[in-house]
Amino acid sequence: MKLRKKIVTLSLMLLLAFTFCGCYASSFSALMYVRTSHSDSCSMSFSEFNGTEAFKMKWTGDGTGHVRYHAKLDSGTMTVYYDTDGEKKEWFTVKPGEELNDVGLDLKQGSFYIIVESNGKAADGSLSFELE
Repeated sequence: MKLRKKIVTLSLMLLLAFTFCGCYASSFSALMYVRTSHSDSCSMSFSEFNGTEAFKMKWTGDGTGHVRYHAKLDSGTMTVYYDTDGEKKEWFTVKPGEELNDVGLDLKQGSFYIIVESNGKAADGSLSFELE
């Protein structure tokens, strides 16, 4: 009986840990899709993409960090979000025919997420993010 209580208690603790971890799941369908992911840079390029892709990055430098991004899309629309503190926030949107190059996000030391979501099917695009 004591063993069963311990197993149930441990199972509930693990379930709660995964519930509150702030993780994001990728769920998409894609054609000719290439993804790279490192702690200080990540990218995706595709012929067709429909869904959500999440990247985990980590700022380890001194002071405030920033993310340089490049985004290009021939058709469709994609919205990019970020999460530095457990709350998903909209960052920018890429529209058909646009090419964006900018620096954004003021980062403190630690991990954060970049979440890319297509609004329907997107085609011939690429997005890249690099810490600086």
